[in-house]
Amino acid sequence: MKYGKQPTLKKIASSRITFILALLVFVFLLRTAWNMAEKSATAGDRLALSEAAYERLSLRHDSLAAKVDYLSTSEGVESEIRTKFRAVEEGESVAVIVSEPGAKADISSSTSRTVTKRSWWQKIAWMLGM
Repeated sequence: MKYGKQPTLKKIASSRITFILALLVFVFLLRTAWNMAEKSATAGDRLALSEAAYERLSLRHDSLAAKVDYLSTSEGVESEIRTKFRAVEEGESVAVIVSEPGAKADISSSTSRTVTKRSWWQKIAWMLGM
């Protein structure tokens, strides 16, 4: 080998074209790695949401299974019929308590209602949406 002459492999490795190609490959690999990291983060978020939804559904399943077990007994069926339809057995009676017109109504139960008397002017205004 003569002095001042470089081997062909060293010449190719130190050329600008090789440097540009290596830089392009590096950028391509970096971009691919970045996309994979983003997909991994998105998958982690979706996993957390799915686990939370699973927990909610599991709790709902447990409560519905307990209610089905309760309603499969005769006491549960009787209790639901009494609650939903205000049914009574033969020989029982129901007392309906109506509060005074000025008293506050108990809104805690869905079956309680207060009956208020309206004047005919108030009825007309109510029908007109005033």
